Amino acid sequence: MALENTDLFITQRPASDELFKLPASALQTRLPDGDVDNTILIWNGATWVPGQTANDLPDGDANNPVLVWDGSDWVAGMVDGGEYAV
Repeated sequence: MALENTDLFITQRPASDELFKLPASALQTRLPDGDVDNTILIWNGATWVPGQTANDLPDGDANNPVLVWDGSDWVAGMVDGGEYAV
């Protein structure tokens, strides 16, 4: 039997033993199809949407590179090793 929008999931918060009802309609049940091989998915704040292909991500040219979101794309970056307040 397939999942229906009227089905409910029950979840519990262990710290307080609170129970929550989560309707199946609140879950995204199908991810978008990628129309290109190696398409990655990007969270847009509400759902997963197709983004760049993995081939378009910047190449790492040093040990331990990181990817940094610049507001529209993932760009190569490095952790600067600066001082951070605790």
